[in-house]
Amino acid sequence: MAHRNALTRLEENSAALLRTQSAALANPLWNLDYEQINLSLEAIATNREIVVVRIFGEDGEIMAQAGHESALQGDELLFRGQVIFDAGAGPREIGEIVFLITQIEIRTQTRDRLLLAAFIALAAVAMEVGAALFALRRIVGVPLDRLLKAINTAKSDRSRTRVIEGPPDEMGQVISAFNQMLDQQAVYESELTAQARMESELNIGREMQLSMVPHDFNALTKGHPISLSAALEPAREVGGDFYDAFHVGDQTLCVVIGDVSDKGVPAALLMAVTKTMVKSFALEGVPAKDIVTAVNEELCRGDHRNMFVTLFVGLLDLKTGLLTHCNAGHNPPLRLSASGRISPLPDRNGPVVGAVPGQHYSQSLTQMEEGETLLLYTDGVTEASDAQDRLFGDQGLSDLLTKLPERSTAEIVRAIIHAVADHEGEADRTDDVTVLAATFHGNETVRWNGSAPATMQAVSKLSDEMAEALAESNADLTAKAQLILDEIASNVVNHAGGCTDVPIEIEVDVTQTSSDLVLTISDTGPGFDPSTVDAPDTTLSVDERPIGGLGLHVVREISSAFSYARQADKNSYYIVINA
Repeated sequence: MAHRNALTRLEENSAALLRTQSAALANPLWNLDYEQINLSLEAIATNREIVVVRIFGEDGEIMAQAGHESALQGDELLFRGQVIFDAGAGPREIGEIVFLITQIEIRTQTRDRLLLAAFIALAAVAMEVGAALFALRRIVGVPLDRLLKAINTAKSDRSRTRVIEGPPDEMGQVISAFNQMLDQQAVYESELTAQARMESELNIGREMQLSMVPHDFNALTKGHPISLSAALEPAREVGGDFYDAFHVGDQTLCVVIGDVSDKGVPAALLMAVTKTMVKSFALEGVPAKDIVTAVNEELCRGDHRNMFVTLFVGLLDLKTGLLTHCNAGHNPPLRLSASGRISPLPDRNGPVVGAVPGQHYSQSLTQMEEGETLLLYTDGVTEASDAQDRLFGDQGLSDLLTKLPERSTAEIVRAIIHAVADHEGEADRTDDVTVLAATFHGNETVRWNGSAPATMQAVSKLSDEMAEALAESNADLTAKAQLILDEIASNVVNHAGGCTDVPIEIEVDVTQTSSDLVLTISDTGPGFDPSTVDAPDTTLSVDERPIGGLGLHVVREISSAFSYARQADKNSYYIVINA
């Protein structure tokens, strides 16, 4: 009770002093009269209870401070007061004054009042029994000695020794009151210790979480045509956002970003589990869609308090720049071209992971251009709000990025983090902010694109045009490219053409690097996933072998990489041929 009363008085006195000084500092702060501000702060700091006093400007920067920072012990109480000034256009908040007040005075007052209460009680008892002191020696003297000893112990080394309680007479009531005071002090100190321990553990958890995501990308980018940078800022001590980047084999980079639906410790634990599973499945060499599908099934098997995760997984071929990606309910990543053009990856390949089991996710293909940057971010960027609840928004992000067409990945990430912080101002951050930028520098030497109707005559002409564009390339590569185009186009003409009355268009995109030839062949026919077709049994004779599948088998045999995606109502085949 004594401690609570002392704390109440301190809060009341501090609040009154804050109001007085806020009003007194309004005019100097408005007129930037630093001399008057410093004099006022030094005068405030003469108060023995105030260790440090600071004045903050309208933008949150420290304009002046007084006191003794060296005397800070880490358990000071913080009191804030807004500085309001009326320049004729209505009251306006122009700054903030902050007191750091020592708790030593509170403890001293608590101890002194405890001692005073005990001594007052002793005096009252002494006056009442003074005439019969000798006769009551055995009744009062022994408890009184114990009480005095306990008081002196508390006074000298702040240890607490309870006094054995006797009969419920006046002395017994005094001893009981003293013991209750000791108990209250013990509870208060225990709460302070528990709070300090919890804060320490949360800070350790924050450090551990941040250590789980990569910060130094030199080892990932060295010797590869890619630049990487990322940042993660939890809204609380720990959060649910995460990102990752790691190599899968020699020439594939996996980039990941995710956002757990909750915040705090539970979200941080689910974040760690999800990140670990994504990397584990990715290192097995499976496609992006299978990584996300497997993560969803694993998360749905556990009990995660109705939490779910938005997730984006991208596999970037560092030779060709082809990005195979799967978006499970996450914000659409953005493509930033070298010329400053901004476009999203609009495909959503399935719902969030960890919510509904049995989901089968698709994947999409995106050819990154030389100098193009892929920007991944969580909704903590676009949904950051200021004091008036105005969102930073997709438009705010787009406006910022238009000013950064030639910036490095590190500069892009820093610019976004700073812009979000500036937009929030003094408002409390409600969501984690995470950004990852990857720039593909490319190593292209030849690029050709062509299209034709899905007829054998038109495809034959398209094949000749492709061979002419590759005239200076390796003849064996060109022959393989023509064979692959002929086989896939034949499937489209012979099979897809009979399933629709709508004319089908075939498009071919060729990129040649220093060591590979990369073909992206697309058609507007009905959806057809070649992975559903079994490879033919070549040990059988032609008569015994079922019709179909041989052309795709040939394509797989002569290519070093073959993948498929259904996107934008097109079948897209991605094939890599080694020299």
